[in-house]
Order: sequence, then structure tokens, then C-alpha cells
Amino acid sequence: MTHWSLIVLFRYSVFAVVGVIGLSIFGWHQTRFDTDIEGVFQLPSERLAQVLVFPDDQKPDITAYLIYPRGEGQNRWQEGLAHYVEHLAAEKVVRVSRQEAQHANAWTNSTSTGYWLNTKKTGLEEALQALVDTAKPLDVTEDFAVGERDIVLREYEYRFADKALEDQKYRLLSDLYENGPISQRVGGTPADIATYTLVAAQALHAESHHLSEASLVVHGDISPKAVAALLGRVDSDGVPVNVARPVAPLVTEFTEGRFETTVHADEVPGPVLLYGKLVRLPSCADQHVCGAAVDVLRRLLDSAQKGGLAGPLRYDAFVAREFAVDVTMMGPQVAEIWFEARPDRGVSLEKLLSTFETSLEGALALAGSSDRYLNARRDAMSDVKYVDNIAAYEAGWAVDRYARGLTPIGRTDYGAALELVRAGPLKAIAQDMSVPGRVVVLKINPLNERLN
Repeated sequence: MTHWSLIVLFRYSVFAVVGVIGLSIFGWHQTRFDTDIEGVFQLPSERLAQVLVFPDDQKPDITAYLIYPRGEGQNRWQEGLAHYVEHLAAEKVVRVSRQEAQHANAWTNSTSTGYWLNTKKTGLEEALQALVDTAKPLDVTEDFAVGERDIVLREYEYRFADKALEDQKYRLLSDLYENGPISQRVGGTPADIATYTLVAAQALHAESHHLSEASLVVHGDISPKAVAALLGRVDSDGVPVNVARPVAPLVTEFTEGRFETTVHADEVPGPVLLYGKLVRLPSCADQHVCGAAVDVLRRLLDSAQKGGLAGPLRYDAFVAREFAVDVTMMGPQVAEIWFEARPDRGVSLEKLLSTFETSLEGALALAGSSDRYLNARRDAMSDVKYVDNIAAYEAGWAVDRYARGLTPIGRTDYGAALELVRAGPLKAIAQDMSVPGRVVVLKINPLNERLN
């Protein structure tokens, strides 16, 4: 998406990982994963939800990811606390020896919290231990927690330099999702960050970091047998034993209606139009096919060909100086259309909005025309068909889908889903998106325009 509610917040640090060899908790046997994901092996585990290994002799180093399927969207405390928890839990990794100066990272988004390390084969056991340690209760000192809170604040100031416009985007998201969990700010606000406490972070960590729900992805030049042997030596002493819980979709229902607001915001560089729309997709039966159809539709809209938006908004009429459009599945049968744009010289925000909605309506009506959707589908097919390193592609896609709260799907299965995106199904989904749904519009003008 183009807005920040789902943008991943990353921490960057360089360090080594040295772990503790302890009791064996991971039994294993080598099996093929039961989906059509090329080159993947699944290692059964008594403590982890999934363990996927992607052997890759083209990648001499090894990257291991541990992904928890809960992020800011499951946070019941102050906004952004999930990101703070990620900072504190990542110190489980930072604390290990720095002898080999390996690279590590972490992220938080609305649907997940993840940690990863890139290491040589000799450091993988320590890396796996460090990742498992993120599930242990937070035991940092109060002084350390306060210092890390200051780091989170500095990260906010760095990432949200265009604060005025970001504030307006979150205002729209809050209205669009009726203050639902998906609209919570992953990075929080300075006012929120100032109230973070170690006690609240420990409580959220205990709710969100269940090893039984986490998925481990290992990618690099190593065999599944070797990974299983290393996992067998990882010590989980001190990790709470939890039963995996279902994770409910963050968006299932919404109230239909249309809401337009004109605002004057300080420090916004020129007028900006923000538009969000939620629609139900009753014609969406197969989630993979539906996701593929939405991908094709997004490509159609964000194109200069007839039926796309670039022509009527920029090249033909010069209505928008710049714009971005996205279509995203937000739940099993819910999609979001997001649009943001700056008007061209002499064009009002009202004219920009009218032209966009008229063009969107026309584009959706033409979506099922074969000469249009076939080109977009061909482009999508080429992205999954022509891949230089299959293991790297499949591993990256698995991590991406886990991070977005989705089950991994292989490129072969996704290609098959794209093949099923034909005129009829695409037209049906486009018609679903043409209904009124829930629309929120913000027409933002600089504050000085109101003062002059």
C-alpha cells in the first residue's frame, strides 16, 4: 500500500550472534512442503508453527527469519507499542557476542513482527538460538527501556519528516477503517512514545511473541538435514509454552457511506488529494485467484494504456501533476482502493477528484476487455515465470506473505491462479469495486492559502 499503516518499520544494526547449546526441543524428519513451492523443505517442529528451508547453493551466506503473526493491529495499548516491543525483544539478539559482526534486522507492521539474521554457516546455530530467544519474556532494565524509547522517538523523527501530510493520511485511515486496528500508527506518535512503559511492553510481548505461532524461514547454502540438526541443539529453556491461537483478519466489516472533508494543514507543500475506498468482494471465492485478479486490476489502473488512469489524469488532460494508485486485499472479501495526487497548475482539488472518480469508473467498466487485461496479466505472469534464482524468489515471497499475515504460495500456484484470471472473473471483481462502498476523501490545502 502507499500509506504507512502497513509499511514495515525496520531497525538496522550489525552484530554477531553466539548462542547457548542446550536441551533439544526440535524433533525432525525431512519432508517436502505440501504445497507447490519449488525447492522448499518443511521441518516439523514441536514448538514452531512452521519451519521452511530453502537450500540455495548460489547464496553462500545464510539468512534466517523468525516471524510472529501479530503486529500493531493486535496491540491493545498505546499506538506504536508493538514497534517498541520489537526494539526491546531484538536486544535478545544484540546481547550475544559480537565476535563475527553478523548483520541483523527486525520489523513491525500491522500484521506481524519479524526478526532476521544473515550469517555464515558456522554462525547459524547461534543465529537460531538468538531468534528463539526473542520469545523469552522481556528482562531488560528500566534504564535500558527508557533509552530504547528515546531511540524509537528518534526513528519516528527520521522516518516521518513530512509529518503534516502523514498526519492527514492517518486521519483518513482512521475514518476509512472507523478507528479499527488496521489504522493504528505502526510508529506511534511522539505523544504516544513518551508514555511507553516497560510494564506495558512486557504485557504486549507476552501476548504477541508466542513461539508456537511463529514461522522460521532459512535460506542459503545449507541442507534441511543440517538445519534440523542445529535446531535440535537450540535451547528453549525459559520460553513460555503457549497454544497457538487463530489470528482474526483485521478487516472484515465496515459501514458504507461517503465522507468528504476539506482541511487546511500547516507545512503541507501544496494542495493534496487523498482518497480511500473500501468495497466488499462477494464474487471472490478462491483467495489465490482473487488476489491474482486484484494484482492484474492494479496493474491496469496504474498504467498509461487505455483503461488506465495515467492517460486521463496526466498525459491527456494534465489534471494531476503526480499521483499514486493502489488496490489491496485487506481481508478475505474486502479490498481497498487508495489514491493520492497533487493537482496540476490551475486545477482545483474538486476537479482532480471528479476526474479521478470518472476515470476510475470508466477503467473498472473496461477491466474485462481482453485487449486490456491480457497485457496486464502477461506482465504479472512474466514476474513469476522469468526468475534467475528460484530459491531466493520463493524464500523472499514466503517471508513477504508471512509478514502480511498470509499463507505462503509458490510461484507455480500463483501462475496457475493468474491463468484463471479471465474476462469473466475480472469483470465481476471490477463490478464489485464499482459499488459505492465506504469512501473517505481529504482535500488538503496549505494553511497559508486560508490565511491569504
